[in-house]
Amino acid sequence: MASERLATWSCEVKDLLVFSDRLTEEASGLLQNFSARLQNYSRQTAPIRLRAKTLTAASQNIKKAREKSEDLIASLDMSRRLGGIITRGPSRGQLDSFLNAMKDLNHAIQVLDENKNLVCVKEALNHARQVFAGGMHECETDFATTLSENSRVLPAKAFLREEGAELVSPDVIPRLRVLAETMLAGEHEGFARVYVDIRSEVMEKVFQDMGLREINGLYLQGLSFEHFEKKVQEWIKIIHVLVQILRQEKQLAQDVFATHKSQAVFGQVIDRTLDLVLLFGQEIAVTRRAHEKLFSLLDMHLHMQDVVSQIKGVLEGTPCAAFVRDMQELMGEVAKVSTNIFKQYQESIGLDVMKKEISDGTVHPLCASVMTYFKRLLRHGNFLRVLFRVSGQDGAKQFKVGNPMSTSMAHILMVLQSNLESKSKGCKNSALAALFLMNNVQFMVRSVEQSKAALLLGTSWMSRHKQVVEDYCMQYFAITWEPIISSLNRHMDDLKLGSVPKRNSAIKERFKNFNRLFTEIHETQSEWAIPDADQKRSVKKRILEEALPAYASFHDAMEKISFAKTKEKYFKYTVGQMEQIINEDLFENKIGK
Repeated sequence: MASERLATWSCEVKDLLVFSDRLTEEASGLLQNFSARLQNYSRQTAPIRLRAKTLTAASQNIKKAREKSEDLIASLDMSRRLGGIITRGPSRGQLDSFLNAMKDLNHAIQVLDENKNLVCVKEALNHARQVFAGGMHECETDFATTLSENSRVLPAKAFLREEGAELVSPDVIPRLRVLAETMLAGEHEGFARVYVDIRSEVMEKVFQDMGLREINGLYLQGLSFEHFEKKVQEWIKIIHVLVQILRQEKQLAQDVFATHKSQAVFGQVIDRTLDLVLLFGQEIAVTRRAHEKLFSLLDMHLHMQDVVSQIKGVLEGTPCAAFVRDMQELMGEVAKVSTNIFKQYQESIGLDVMKKEISDGTVHPLCASVMTYFKRLLRHGNFLRVLFRVSGQDGAKQFKVGNPMSTSMAHILMVLQSNLESKSKGCKNSALAALFLMNNVQFMVRSVEQSKAALLLGTSWMSRHKQVVEDYCMQYFAITWEPIISSLNRHMDDLKLGSVPKRNSAIKERFKNFNRLFTEIHETQSEWAIPDADQKRSVKKRILEEALPAYASFHDAMEKISFAKTKEKYFKYTVGQMEQIINEDLFENKIGK
């Protein structure tokens, strides 16, 4: 049963396939017939289509010719029809009509120029050009007047505020831009010189008010250090203002010209000012190499680092981009000069051989100036970068023992100490020399402790030099007080003398010797000074602890002995008076009091 159904289904499928083939053959035949008929129709209509295309082209040509003729006819009289509007110029509230008239006249000139071989065109073309030139002149005049009247000479502080300053009133910038576009479209580019003259004059006036002008090294050489430093600060302020003005001048040129022309115009506006700024900086860098100048140069270098990167972003791609390279070279020159000044200063410490009598033993001006110099140098944020070529995070690592900066400072202080030892020979006596060296080394130690120099020199240096201070203190004590103490402590020897006259004579001599020495100490060492309060207390404490008890013991013992008819004249100082003199008079620098 199943096989019969399968056979039946197979026959039906076969019949359908035969029918499908027949339909395909018939459809193919119909399509071929239709294609042949279409080709025949196309051949028959080809002449008609060709004629239609030709007629259409002719119609378009006729239309264009008519439009050109009408345009030419209108252009022949355009300068006369628009002459009144253009002659009045744009400054009487007629800006839009003036600009439209200029645009139409410019188009008319182009049309007339294309047909200048026609006899009737030549006179019209010349007249149109004359009117257009007059319009360009009116346009330039209005542009110059608008720009000049609305350009502002602002004080320097206006450019250093966060909100900045407006070089030109924003309300007139659209007018300046359309006038510029009109003149550029008319190939009237002379107005750009007008823009440059006005804006450069305003810019130069701003910087002249800040002190920027042509100078020479001889002028700077003649200035006192205070005035020289003031000039450096003026220059630093100038370059900070310069960054802001450059940004705004560049934006103004782009707003007014809105084309590639803005770059060229911007470059011409700022060119002279940039030259003056650079020349001013160069003269500062090369003049007077006094060591006081180092800090001014470090200030210059520090501010230039910040400013140059900003200026680079403004001037990149402009005709004045080379200014960035010039400033970078100036930074290098400043660093080089600073390094040389520092080296010369190091050498000068050892070469300071001026000797004068030292009367009070206080800190020597050379020692004070060197330590003050170093403390100021270590506080400066730029000395590492400039003098030791250290930058960035490496700066913190440089404050450690053993690096080049540490070695340099240790050497300088060693030279200073050696020089001070030489100068101590100018003291009146060896006790004053010891006190002088104690004071100066103590000043060096305290100055190092109070600055980053302590990190550079380390605990070993500190310990050694504190011991040096102690050694000089002991040397002073040994010279001044040990002979007195030794003499006072030997008073028992006087009591052992066999005869009374000899004993009395020895006691009197010992009193005379003490009174003479202590009076001399009082008179001379009251004029001396120990400027360090802690050190002064320490020295006085030692005297009180060792000399005063010796005198008290001697004084008390002699009061019990009848060694003279008028003993009072030998007791010149009581113990209390001696203590008061030590506490209130010694090392108080009473030379002028």
